[in-house]
Amino acid sequence: MLFTTLRKEKTARFSAFGFRTVGKNFNPLLISLFIAVVIGFLYINSLGNQFTNWDDSMIYANSQVRSLSWNNIVKIFTLEKAANFQPVRILSYAIDYYTWKLNPVGYHITSISFYILTSIMVFFTLRHLSPGLREKASPDSH
Repeated sequence: MLFTTLRKEKTARFSAFGFRTVGKNFNPLLISLFIAVVIGFLYINSLGNQFTNWDDSMIYANSQVRSLSWNNIVKIFTLEKAANFQPVRILSYAIDYYTWKLNPVGYHITSISFYILTSIMVFFTLRHLSPGLREKASPDSH
């Protein structure tokens, strides 16, 4: 009885980002910073690594990553029969090549940055999709 009364007293709030929250409201920017620091700490040791054997065909031998001209970008996004069609990946490599040439540290920094951004986007997506999950759960479940 007391539990259901307390549950009814909790009201939904909206954070600065428009997310509906119930109960404790943690600062999403601090959580994002925490995610970035943890991932950076976990992957900082990869900065000293070289390219791997499958990078030979994707970076070294791929002429499409050598130029950021408009014609080359159109070629990257043109579907060729019986070819490996990954235009965003190849465009990313082309931007990396333009910025870092063949320095693997730069490619690793880009990969870690994308991983951090993806993890933060997953956090915000889950935060947005799940505010009412505890409200819908039966009182016996927690």
